[in-house]
Amino acid sequence: MNDEMSGQLTQHWTIPPAAQQMLYIQGAGGTFPIEGEYGLFTLDVPSSVITLYWGGEDGTALVRLRWQPDNLDWDGSVCVGGYIDAIHFNYSGAILYLGGHPLLVDAPGKTANYTKPVFNHGLATDLKESCTTWFLPPESPLMSTVQLALAHNLRVHFMGHLADHGSPWWQIMTLPLLLQGVMVFSS
Repeated sequence: MNDEMSGQLTQHWTIPPAAQQMLYIQGAGGTFPIEGEYGLFTLDVPSSVITLYWGGEDGTALVRLRWQPDNLDWDGSVCVGGYIDAIHFNYSGAILYLGGHPLLVDAPGKTANYTKPVFNHGLATDLKESCTTWFLPPESPLMSTVQLALAHNLRVHFMGHLADHGSPWWQIMTLPLLLQGVMVFSS
């Protein structure tokens, strides 16, 4: 499917219908919308690294992906580093607001090379900072960790997944990311 400029974002995971109109691919030559449940797209120049945005080039940068043949093999995963700006609590859980940058393709924790993680070495700081919203259920063992990170203004890397089609979070949140992991860095 992929040549140097045409490709698809995913093959084994389908992009939820509500997300299909919101996801954009950015390469070296510009930003372009994806189409359909597998995220078909066409670039105007070849690019070795692709950035996936929510809401266009002025929207939220979600993830960096390396160009590869056939498909980019995205599975809905999102990894972002920054600071927790706010937490909204309600009976069904917490919505976390994280200001930051997507992690680089080769960021610590995303590769098999387990060196000491350094917060700034993993960030795609060439992109502007943006805000992502994450959902965390009340029974999650991560709840106390994110509360401490907010209270002490600690830097974090969030790892999670875009909510699947049919998830109730699409009715509550514009960008429903489900938090699955946190790396906390000392100040």
